[in-house]
Amino acid sequence: MQAATRVLSSRTCSVLQRRTFISSNVISGPPAVRIPFPEKVAHGLTITFGLLFTPAYILGNLKHYTNK
Repeated sequence: MQAATRVLSSRTCSVLQRRTFISSNVISGPPAVRIPFPEKVAHGLTITFGLLFTPAYILGNLKHYTNK
């Protein structure tokens, strides 16, 4: 009888643990910390510059990349 009770109680606990698990990666609602608009602009410009710099550099120095 005790073995059956242990099996049932462990199953019940594991089911309850699975049901009550809340992922901390998904949070709905307003942001906890508001990012100022100038900071958003600065980050956007930095990312844009970083993505466009290499192709612009290569196109600007295309003569060095072609076979002679």
